[in-house]
Amino acid sequence: MNRRRRSNRTYARTDRVAELLREIIADELDRIEDDRIEWVSVTTIDVNPELSQATVFYSSLAGPEGDAEILEALGEHRARLQGAVARQARIRRTPE
Repeated sequence: MNRRRRSNRTYARTDRVAELLREIIADELDRIEDDRIEWVSVTTIDVNPELSQATVFYSSLAGPEGDAEILEALGEHRARLQGAVARQARIRRTPE
């Protein structure tokens, strides 16, 4: 009887995808000319096991006072960021 052992491989894949997304998004943010996200750094990305959704965590010199403005800017540029991920990442589905 051949049983598949559940391993940490699932987590390793999500970690690899999260790091790839972090690099792509951080690079694309550098290319966007928007004063609201000029001092934003992508710190971590959490990807769900199905690789369908990703949560981006960031830090900014603006501090908590600038969060509303930064989130608005990131929302406006979401399609561009997701497009960059779709073009550069070799994954079947682009996480939202």
